[in-house]
Amino acid sequence: MKLFIAEKPQLARDIAGVIGNPRKNRGYIECSGDNVVTWCLGHLFVDLKPDEYDADLSWKNYSVENLPFMPDKWEIKPRSDAGVKAQLSIIKKLLKKCDLVVNAGDPDREGQLLVDEVLVEANYAGTVKRIWHNSQDPAGLKKALAELLDNEERKPLYLSALARKRADWLLGMNLTMAYTWYARKNGYSGVVPVGRVQTPTLSLVVKRNEEIENFVPIEHYFLGASFAKEEGQSFKGKMVPQKNELDENGLFTDRGKIDTIFISLKKISSANVEKYEKTPVEKKAPLPFSLSDLQVVTSRKWKMSSKDVLDTVQSLYERHKLLSYPRTDCRYLATGQLEDAEKILSNLVDLDLNNEVPVEYTDVPPRPGFFVRTVLLYRRWFGRSIIAIARIPFRFQPCARIAMFDGGYSAPPCEKKRFNEM
Repeated sequence: MKLFIAEKPQLARDIAGVIGNPRKNRGYIECSGDNVVTWCLGHLFVDLKPDEYDADLSWKNYSVENLPFMPDKWEIKPRSDAGVKAQLSIIKKLLKKCDLVVNAGDPDREGQLLVDEVLVEANYAGTVKRIWHNSQDPAGLKKALAELLDNEERKPLYLSALARKRADWLLGMNLTMAYTWYARKNGYSGVVPVGRVQTPTLSLVVKRNEEIENFVPIEHYFLGASFAKEEGQSFKGKMVPQKNELDENGLFTDRGKIDTIFISLKKISSANVEKYEKTPVEKKAPLPFSLSDLQVVTSRKWKMSSKDVLDTVQSLYERHKLLSYPRTDCRYLATGQLEDAEKILSNLVDLDLNNEVPVEYTDVPPRPGFFVRTVLLYRRWFGRSIIAIARIPFRFQPCARIAMFDGGYSAPPCEKKRFNEM
């Protein structure tokens, strides 16, 4: 029996649908060819707390003399909710029956860790393969199933995630306990949390607030003018002060001098352009969105929170199969996707995204080979060493997925906005 362990139930259903003849059971799906697909519910395990290693580190009576604490042997335990424990029990039973396991976690280090730690805790010693999928549409999954990797090839990702998790634990637990202990000595009754990401982020917010509160406006000036040519054409110009005329902040603050220049210019009725420079500028097409970049843009345009954006793109990825894997900051596409570029872009030309499709796309005739050559021009989009790829719509069919946003399916406004933006 071949056992697929997916990160989430939706991915398990998608894989089972591609394998064929899915038959749902409690906690797993039987498929044709003696294949079984089961799933995790996110992370099934959590790290032990300090007092579970050492009773002297109880929050009620610990001392900084016991810090820093580092476990001699790292241990994890199943999450406490009943659903997780039941699903973990089902996975362990299936592991005893299978001949081969396929790790079907998300294509990143957390997805690798999530499934691998189940195998480690279950002491599974059999053969393990890895499905590496950057999309959940049937064509993408079918291709990934035909090209299974040896799970050992992705072990560095597992070790990377494990190192990150343990570093977070060591820093967070030890410093939180230390800061809280000293705070209590000074009359504070709460917990003073410290985290690898949380604390530096909070520091940035505090420093920015201090800058805003302590901001002192500086009066400064600039001089602009409009010029009209004899033929009726006009253009605007702006005075560029010499560096020695600017203060330490790069501002022109001499009101008297600016007034003098302004008065002298008012007396002039005509002038000659003695010199001008014309420099051609080439602007390359932007890379696809990273999650963080998309969150910035949608927050600015529609005041969407980071969580709302993540939930929306996750739905576009899992439910509608319109995006590649969203939980990544990588902005490059895998080289293997180049073969899909012409079909993707040709389908995009047919879309009417509230008239938001760029003119250069709508005016281009869909002649054979054009799009592949265009994408190859920006081959920096494609890289060989890709962990998880950036967002770009996949091989959806004009008659089905495009109809989703043209009246054939009532998509939530937030999903349509995010799709149009990308």
